[in-house]
Amino acid sequence: MLFLCLTAASIPVAWADYYRYTDASGAVNITNKLDSVPQKYRSKVKVISDAALSKQDPGAGKVQPPEPAQEETLQPNAAVAPEPATAPQGKIAELSERFVWFQPLLYLAGILAAFLVVIKVASLVPSAQLSKLIYLSFFIGVFVFLYKAYVEHVVADSLAVKEKAVSMVKKSSVREIPLPDEAPPAVNK
Repeated sequence: MLFLCLTAASIPVAWADYYRYTDASGAVNITNKLDSVPQKYRSKVKVISDAALSKQDPGAGKVQPPEPAQEETLQPNAAVAPEPATAPQGKIAELSERFVWFQPLLYLAGILAAFLVVIKVASLVPSAQLSKLIYLSFFIGVFVFLYKAYVEHVVADSLAVKEKAVSMVKKSSVREIPLPDEAPPAVNK
């Protein structure tokens, strides 16, 4: 028990990298996933490490009470053009995009092929204990891979839901009120 406590206490804090870029409209965007940065802005991305951020601002890691939200000034008739979706590259990517079940089927086929190789290798090993160790390491590796894939799927789905909710809130907060410099149309009698 003491060993576990000492091991847990000696693990360093995980630092994250943030990616900052300015889009065509001049808005500054910050994300922690490089994949979410559009391809055309990746050459202009500035990487901000969490360690450097905490050195610059010692209070950066502390949780602060939320400040009242400031409303963005949006043009009522201004249309925001969505980014064009990139087409999948390659036949496998195209099939994965078209059929939801295709990518998991590929994973299953790869795991089955790897299992057949593991069976062949384990049969060539003279020690029964070493064969069991090979099987155990294979299954642990498969479970870790499946868990990682599941977590990435859940995170991607939750981010998509969050983005939809944010866009709905933004759309609902835009009111079509004439700007102060626009005069109402004159009515002639």
